[in-house]
Amino acid sequence: MGLLEALRIRPREIKQSQSMAVSLLLYMGQETIWMTKDLEAYAREGYMACQDAYACIEAIAKAIESLPIILFRGEGDKTVEVKDHPLLTLMRRPNPREGQTKFMGSFARFLLIAGNSYAEAAGPTTGPPRELYILKPHRTSIIKGDAVQPIKGYRYRAAGSKADFDADDVLHMRTFHPTDDWYGLAPIEVAARGIDISNLGMKWNAKLLTNDMRPSGGFIFDKPLIGDSRELFKKDIRETQQGTGGNFLILDNVKDFKQMSINAKEGDWTNLDKLTTRKICRVFNIAPEIIGDSENKTYSNFQEARLALYLEAAIPLMVWMLDEFTTWLAPKFSAAGSTERLRLAVDIDNVDALQEKRDKAWTRMGGAWMLKFNEKRVAIGYAPVKESIGEMYHLPIGLVETDGIESAAGDGDAGDGGGDAGKRRLRGKTHKANGFWGDVARRKQLWLAFEARVKAREKSYDKIAEAYLRRQAAEIRTKILAASSLSELSATTLLDVAAEMKVYEKKFWPWYVDHFIRAGEAGMRASKGEILDEAETTSILFGSDGQKDDPKKPTSWTFHMTDEQKAKLRDMVLNSGTKVNQTTVEAILEKLLAANEANLTVSKFGQDIYNMVSDFPRWRGQLWSQTESAKVDNYGELEGYKETEFIEEKGWGCSFLPLSRDAHKEADGQVRALDEDYEIGGKLMMFPGDPKGGPENCCNCNCFQYPIVATP
Repeated sequence: MGLLEALRIRPREIKQSQSMAVSLLLYMGQETIWMTKDLEAYAREGYMACQDAYACIEAIAKAIESLPIILFRGEGDKTVEVKDHPLLTLMRRPNPREGQTKFMGSFARFLLIAGNSYAEAAGPTTGPPRELYILKPHRTSIIKGDAVQPIKGYRYRAAGSKADFDADDVLHMRTFHPTDDWYGLAPIEVAARGIDISNLGMKWNAKLLTNDMRPSGGFIFDKPLIGDSRELFKKDIRETQQGTGGNFLILDNVKDFKQMSINAKEGDWTNLDKLTTRKICRVFNIAPEIIGDSENKTYSNFQEARLALYLEAAIPLMVWMLDEFTTWLAPKFSAAGSTERLRLAVDIDNVDALQEKRDKAWTRMGGAWMLKFNEKRVAIGYAPVKESIGEMYHLPIGLVETDGIESAAGDGDAGDGGGDAGKRRLRGKTHKANGFWGDVARRKQLWLAFEARVKAREKSYDKIAEAYLRRQAAEIRTKILAASSLSELSATTLLDVAAEMKVYEKKFWPWYVDHFIRAGEAGMRASKGEILDEAETTSILFGSDGQKDDPKKPTSWTFHMTDEQKAKLRDMVLNSGTKVNQTTVEAILEKLLAANEANLTVSKFGQDIYNMVSDFPRWRGQLWSQTESAKVDNYGELEGYKETEFIEEKGWGCSFLPLSRDAHKEADGQVRALDEDYEIGGKLMMFPGDPKGGPENCCNCNCFQYPIVATP
């Protein structure tokens, strides 16, 4: 006997599972362990008959079908992607009749329907398998073994025949089951009550429709029908009045008709159907919007629901499936004695539904200049690189000290800008070109002062906005409750944008003026190389004792609004007020359409609209107030620069926050004449937050600007 044979028959020197041995006692005398549940019924009633369950399973399965598979070799820092490998080839073409898409989708569907899914490995007796096939769960059973090898194999029955497979040749994936030792818990079993209600409700509605929406009832006569009268009456009713959905009763004694069942409205079928749909979706962990629940379906919500479908349902399931396939197949593809570690994984980078989420992560990491290159790679899921670049910091050009400047004309001295300073385009932007505020520490202090002013103005704006919206919500609700039905209402009559714009101007105009003047003072100080913080602004504007026009205030720092500036500021106010109220009208219209579809009462719709409008500050307030505060501050500062005769240029400063846009990062250090527009992402903007840059450049922008002041 050789050494290999001796090792093969040597008793295992391991501690055997006592719990498994006890579990096996439950099945003593059984060769095979069959499932106690009717999987065919689950498939027939849950998947084939219930629209909601079918839609949930298909949504997850189709998402899984779209997920690309990749293969890695190694562990930790030594992990590398393998582009060409027999295991990867097998997964992408499991058998001559199926590709990866169909195979993985079917495997996932069986798991979601039955709680169990089986794959058979076919091929030579030695070496890795050549093909993979799926075994239907309702035809597959476990062949029991012993405490050392609890599952000896699997038996497959079809058309009166059977085939047995070794345990090693079958992958059995099963969901968690708290009471069954061998088989998984079918998600459809958990949703069974909801599925039954849905199916019975559909059958009931179908009967009502086939009976011309007339429920069954009984005819009651004051005298008994004698002879053939009863049958003749029933025949006449059947032929002339009755549909196919129900039968009438014919009763004696009193001449009357008595309805015997409830109608669709009394049964509240619409709301019951919605509730059942959402409960079924909850079992499968997907949002109802994915399968057509339109009550909360907006473009934004649907996008978020689609993203959640992948992040919370499809990808976790696919990761689990690939982990099981790896455990099962990887050893079959490794040479004897090899320590090679193979791992199947989802190629997240090529999932279209995750592009936006990934772009945000990349943008956030791109602006994190305080992190090393490798730290950024690890944060977004990539392995670090070995080259020296991995340990470098990539700083924005505005934070890098350099010695030279390149102008668009290619000539001229760096100090005077090389020709027409107002039209130069800085490619190698330097701190020297930005003068006094080019110093990193100074620019940081200027930014902090800007941020403090903006945040202080945000708080005061929020208070006005909340009162404004709550007043608006109450007036809209009053109009709704005055209507007799939803058909009388329209979004434009509930909210008159032109009228609301005037109210907006009246309520917010003092805030805009106050903030503009504060920013103008800050611009004047910055022009002279000084920083004006929020505390100083209050002191200068209102005096140390809080009184306006303090005689001790230096007149050289006083900023006065001109008629031209007032007109432009008023245009900003009207523009903002119009957009804010147009957004509210659009939201009301969307709610009104959904309310009509859901047959809501006027009272319920009125309360929903009140809650929506009055809650706007909670979800929209930060974006709204921050955008307005930063915009007005930058406009006021620019006008403050113009008060100093030797200031001819301005510079764009990016805050390099996680949400900073790429176009704004690229614009950092861009210099223009005071009356010339910056070029930001293909748009022209006179200052950060300028409305003509569009919402893609203005909303939630934290960029600032600074005057080009010569360094003393």
